[in-house]
Amino acid sequence: MIRQHAGEIVIPWKVLLKDCALISVMIGVCAIHPYAVLAVIAVLVVLSLRSTLFAVQALSILFLLIYINPAIQLQTPQLLIFRWAVFFAATGRIFLTVLSKGGAIYQVQPIRYLHIFCGLALVTNFIANPASPVGYLKLFAFAFGATAILAGAAFNTVSRDRLFVWLLAMCVVIVWLSIPFLATPAGYFSKMRQLEIADAGDYVEVSPEYLGGFMGILGHAQSLGTVSALICTFLFVTIFFSKYRVRWIAITTFVTCLVMLYLSKARTGGLAFMIAGGVVMFVAVLGASCDEPPGNSHNDPGWPRSAWRTGGWRDRHRQGSQGLYRER
Repeated sequence: MIRQHAGEIVIPWKVLLKDCALISVMIGVCAIHPYAVLAVIAVLVVLSLRSTLFAVQALSILFLLIYINPAIQLQTPQLLIFRWAVFFAATGRIFLTVLSKGGAIYQVQPIRYLHIFCGLALVTNFIANPASPVGYLKLFAFAFGATAILAGAAFNTVSRDRLFVWLLAMCVVIVWLSIPFLATPAGYFSKMRQLEIADAGDYVEVSPEYLGGFMGILGHAQSLGTVSALICTFLFVTIFFSKYRVRWIAITTFVTCLVMLYLSKARTGGLAFMIAGGVVMFVAVLGASCDEPPGNSHNDPGWPRSAWRTGGWRDRHRQGSQGLYRER
């Protein structure tokens, strides 16, 4: 059980380790045989129908299976077809639970912002490549899945504390399972391309100056860069502005993920993290200035530092997050 102690939320390590083990086992099963992914998909469909939490977990694992490193699991036709069974089972389970509780999905403010973003992406895709249906399909899948997750969190069908543990486990698995690929040819995009085009036994080592970006357990260096930016932002907020007692694992994973972001050579990911970090700091400072503690003054130069150390800004962030998903 997740409990509070001394103003902090204590995360049971057994729960975190169990989530990490579940994700790792799913990835490991897929590495056994190309058709083993069918067994994983069947398990994910069954889990999706059990509860909304399992539905969110199934969507997360499905993401990893779609973008997994080809050295672990090739994109077989079975995965490309049956992945939709997991997607619709999971999102359908969440939507049915929300609607059964009488939830008004479009009254959730983050969902409005999400749909505004998707509308802009739709216009951009229509201008850039109007004839390709792939872009529209990806946008639909993203909007539908993200709406389901936000709706589940908004109407308390998924515990936010439990969802945090699962997201932290996803970050830990993606980062730390990528470490062994630093020493293998399959861990770098250029080397992986050489493996794909060369005949069996005819692989020639690529010199270091021609190496592409590091891609870890994901299938492309740009994918790892983008995901690393999200992970770094999530862990940055966790370290400085949350009340969850997971600081040491968050710090070590954050530093390792920063190194991976650099090795991926993904300029888009690096830029995204810098912008996100700047926005987080701006919101934190703005929130602190709008909620000055009684008996303190901003003229006192020691107050911002004491607020940082004692978690005053973290308290402000947590109070704001509770209202973020409030039905309006």
